[in-house]
Amino acid sequence: MARGVLKVLRLLTMPCRGMSELISKSVDTPLTVGERWALGIHLRTCSPCRRYRRHVKIIKTIIEGSSVDEMTVQEAIARSSLSPDAKRRMRERLQQDLSQG
Repeated sequence: MARGVLKVLRLLTMPCRGMSELISKSVDTPLTVGERWALGIHLRTCSPCRRYRRHVKIIKTIIEGSSVDEMTVQEAIARSSLSPDAKRRMRERLQQDLSQG
């Protein structure tokens, strides 16, 4: 029991770098109850990690070849902290890829 509590406490105090690893892991494999709980709490308070999770999900969808909602992609680009020129290049490339796919 004590080990479980210590593991959850470690998860709760994990920095964003560790949480980003959990986010990536959660895309491919189920998380433990403690990991899901800690990640959920962290995501409620950390907008960069929420943004990272959205991007990871979009990338996974694109890689799997599933249809991507164009608005989801456009929203992700618009909300990112990229330069306007980088956003323009991404939009152009995505539109090109979607029209070819």
